[in-house]
Amino acid sequence: MNRPEKRNALDSELLQEMTNLLRAPVAADDRVVVIRGKGPVFCAGLDMAQRRETIGTGNASASSDAARHRTLPAAVVAVVQGDAIAGATNWRCIAIWSWRASKLVRMSWPR
Repeated sequence: MNRPEKRNALDSELLQEMTNLLRAPVAADDRVVVIRGKGPVFCAGLDMAQRRETIGTGNASASSDAARHRTLPAAVVAVVQGDAIAGATNWRCIAIWSWRASKLVRMSWPR
């Protein structure tokens, strides 16, 4: 995820890019897919600014169904640093391993 200025918040474009990458064919010699966020935060969850703009249009961003990615022929590793909030925990949960890349890692889901 490469939106550090937005704390890697998941907008519809980033969600689609990540979904496309995880659905793309994996080369025979590829053994691992690594998910990480650029900057000090793994992911702040959904991009609520975009959600406010698109709600009611049928185009509101939403968390991807993590279970569909469990069929990848490569291991998925999440390198988590800083915060992993709400929908970000879905990306961490599809991983067979989560690697704590900083001393402070906070994972939470709003009530």
